[in-house]
Amino acid sequence: MVFKTAKKKPKALIFDIDGVVCDSSERFKRIDLEAFKNKDKNAFIKSLKEYNKDCVGDIIIDKGLDLLYMLESNYKPYRVFFVTARGSYGYDPTLDWLKDENIWDDNYELIMQPEDFDDWEFTTQKDHAEFKKNVAKEKLFPAIHFFDIMVHHQHYPICIFRSRWR
Repeated sequence: MVFKTAKKKPKALIFDIDGVVCDSSERFKRIDLEAFKNKDKNAFIKSLKEYNKDCVGDIIIDKGLDLLYMLESNYKPYRVFFVTARGSYGYDPTLDWLKDENIWDDNYELIMQPEDFDDWEFTTQKDHAEFKKNVAKEKLFPAIHFFDIMVHHQHYPICIFRSRWR
């Protein structure tokens, strides 16, 4: 009798950035929430561009970074994905910040939510969560753990924890 062994897919960790490994609350003040509330598209887009132009004011959340390194050391994933609702307009500043803070590694990948300011619509946190979930599915990695912020209090991220995401 011949038994087939299932080929195991490589494992991955999926982390959000804001509220998990980065406190961007100072920079978040650049976002015009009044424009969002009033559905003033032009003013809100202008504030998003201002928010994403750099990462000045962002600081590391030590507990989130400790969690990342502990899980990476324990599970030895093939890839670590930073999947963020930060718009693609902020890709370069975000990557530079991760590198400058010595968070970046060769087996990491940064995935930003696409932005199309010509065909832009107001979105919600639920839309951002769906984007992240879809990225995880598209990558076809059985994620070991998926960490997204739910509540952030005094630099202790309380994360949505999903084990064995598929």
